[in-house]
Amino acid sequence: MEQLDNLIRIAGRKGLMAKAITSSRFDIYSLSSADKQLRTEAIECFTSFLCLTDKGNDINQNSEKSEKPVIVISAHKQQKSTFSYEQAFNSLFDSLERLSEIAERESVMLAMENPGSGLLLSPLELRELIDEINNPYLGICFNPDNVGQSGDPIDWLRILDKRIIALRLPLKDAAENGTEDNQDVIVTELERQGFNSPAICNLIV
Repeated sequence: MEQLDNLIRIAGRKGLMAKAITSSRFDIYSLSSADKQLRTEAIECFTSFLCLTDKGNDINQNSEKSEKPVIVISAHKQQKSTFSYEQAFNSLFDSLERLSEIAERESVMLAMENPGSGLLLSPLELRELIDEINNPYLGICFNPDNVGQSGDPIDWLRILDKRIIALRLPLKDAAENGTEDNQDVIVTELERQGFNSPAICNLIV
C-alpha cells in the first residue's frame, strides 16, 4: 500500500487522473481459492483499495474533475487447484458480496473481469452472479480476449449489457494476434449501448 500511496501523490502533483486500480497479485481466483488465508488477504487488499479515500487520499483531487477510480478485480492466468467448481463459485460469491457492501459504503465502483478459464465461462452464468448479488456498485470489467473459444464477444456484450462498467483491451496481444479489427467492432458495439466508462489498456513496451 505504501507504493500505491506514493504513486497517488506523484499522480496528484502532475494533475493525472486515475481511472482504475487493480492488483497484480490478487484476482478472482484468489477470491475463490480453497486457501482461506489467501482469500482473506485478497479481500483485505481490495478492501484497502475501496477505502483509499477514507485515509484522506482523494486520488483525483488535483484533476479538473474529481472522480473515484473503478476498482478492478482482474482475472489473471488460473493456477491449478483441487477446489470443486461449486465450492469455488460459492467462495467467489461470498467474497464479491462482502466487497460489494464495502464498495457501496464507500461509493466506489467495483468491477470483476470475466475470466478466461476455470469459472464463469458463460455470459449467462456471469450475468446471473451479478444479478444475484444485486448491488449497484458491482459490475463487470469486460475482456474480449478472455471469451476465447466460449462464444462471440459481441454476444457476451449484448447479454451482459449495462452490467459492463469497465473494458480491458490487451493492445499488445491484439497487435501480435492481428485482432485490432475485432476490438474496433467491440468498441463500436459498446458505444451503441451507451458505454462511457473507463477502458483499461494493457500496453507493454
